[in-house]
Amino acid sequence: MSAPLLDPQLNRRGFLRLAGVAAAVGTLPGCSSSGRRNSIVTAVTRRIVGPEGAARIDAGLVNPAAAADAFLADLGPLGDALKLALAALEWAVWPLVPKLRPFTSLDPTEQDAVLTDLRDSRLGLKRQLFAAAKSVGCLAYYASPESHPALGYPGPFGDNAAAMQWSDEA
Repeated sequence: MSAPLLDPQLNRRGFLRLAGVAAAVGTLPGCSSSGRRNSIVTAVTRRIVGPEGAARIDAGLVNPAAAADAFLADLGPLGDALKLALAALEWAVWPLVPKLRPFTSLDPTEQDAVLTDLRDSRLGLKRQLFAAAKSVGCLAYYASPESHPALGYPGPFGDNAAAMQWSDEA
């Protein structure tokens, strides 16, 4: 006879069984909520792209969450892994990350400290978590044409953008 799923004395094995069932039905925090994932992507992107990029995000000129949803949906299994990495960044606690609250509830200096710890860690898992978060943040921000002026990038057609516009009047 198997042990009950919700044992009053929840030991390690019981916890893992419960977490496995929760993950299977998509109820783990961050695993199925695109709204939560959007806030994580926005928070990470604001920290990665610096003050000028954060100002563009705050002004509504760039929407990293929408771009991230679009490309994560197209990546298949890699997109699923990146979504899990974002959930881990949001919900993981010490000793994996130096925090006890969700990433999105930390103030900017605490978020910077978490990302710096992940980036500079000797543990490969922590560096991979940072690389995943940075990749999602950079892709989500720089995919937007509204981010190009901050880079000095004139766009794919340079100064000839107006001449390259398609016209049906000819």
